[in-house]
Amino acid sequence: MDKKIITPTIARFKFQVADPQKASKWKPGQYVALSFQDELDIGYSHMRDDDPKSLNDDFLRTFTVSSRQDALPGEFEITIREVGPVTEHLFQHNVRADLEVPLQGFGGEFFLQQGEGEKISYIAGGVGITPLLAQAQDLDLKRVQLYWTIKGEDIALANDTFERIPGLAASTKLFITGRINEDSNEWKKLAASRVVLEKRRILKDDISEDPATRWYLCAGPELRNTLLRWLEGKTALYEDFNY
Repeated sequence: MDKKIITPTIARFKFQVADPQKASKWKPGQYVALSFQDELDIGYSHMRDDDPKSLNDDFLRTFTVSSRQDALPGEFEITIREVGPVTEHLFQHNVRADLEVPLQGFGGEFFLQQGEGEKISYIAGGVGITPLLAQAQDLDLKRVQLYWTIKGEDIALANDTFERIPGLAASTKLFITGRINEDSNEWKKLAASRVVLEKRRILKDDISEDPATRWYLCAGPELRNTLLRWLEGKTALYEDFNY
């Protein structure tokens, strides 16, 4: 496993699949299910006062694949935020030491479709950008509008994304909340890109005049539910994003 720390709480991990047949069965936009039970399970407990959330956790996690299969034969990447015991374990793992994690399979059908001449829009919250990372190569980015909300501390993720996907910045409206260090190199790099920057939360008026025929949403439950109300009557497809 290789890893790249992008922000203090977001990193990209690359895994090598031991079974080539399993590697050939996933598609961009799907998730991977990995079991960390052998790494983290300490057995059955009736109570665990020091960490009640981990009580009888099966340590099975799903992560959206953020890479294309043809770009990394036999490998896949996930881009994740540190939010719990499994992701914390990954962040702390020394890449010079072997890490073998059972692959339970791939699944999901969050595929971005764009017909000839069709304009689509994508709304992402934080690392909800990951399905787009894997599928952007298949899209005409001139007919894609990305609305992306991030925290000021995650600006490096935006720069990393725009470097990996040329042309995406010009199709993006980025909403940044929280503290922003405008003296940082990351901010200066972002400000010099072609992205439209807004130092606030996304509002209904930001998307109300968008003529997109299809909307894709990948955000936390609260933002997603708000967006679905705003997009009532329109074709809106979403990825569950509760991890």
